[in-house]
Amino acid sequence: MNESNVDALEVLLRKNYIVNLELFVSVYFFSLKRHDIVPYIYRILDADEFKGRFQLSVSHIHTKTFQIETNEGRKMIMQGSANLCSSANVEQFIFEENAEVYDFYNDLFEKFSNKFHTIDETKDRKKMWSLINNVQFKD
Repeated sequence: MNESNVDALEVLLRKNYIVNLELFVSVYFFSLKRHDIVPYIYRILDADEFKGRFQLSVSHIHTKTFQIETNEGRKMIMQGSANLCSSANVEQFIFEENAEVYDFYNDLFEKFSNKFHTIDETKDRKKMWSLINNVQFKD
């Protein structure tokens, strides 16, 4: 994921093409990018104008799925091999309207989100970032 991806998601939120956005990233991605793209994600997608519409969850996950529910209640799923980044690689995607698969992923990711969400308005963000940035790993 890069700034262009974040900017594109921000436009979709701003124009209300996306009502709610839950982004799941791996622990590896979060730790590797915690000083550059992760703060950018928070600054752009967790802006005051989007409060309650964006959530970032971090866990040991490597799935690449998008669940989309339209205003008309159609449930679509996109699965593939691509990470959210610009790449010259050949990637594979499956995009289908399938309520059963959508519900499966929705239930699974709701459990992940409940356990591994990072945005909690009851927590002090500065204290959280201080804890994250001062973690010391033992050899």
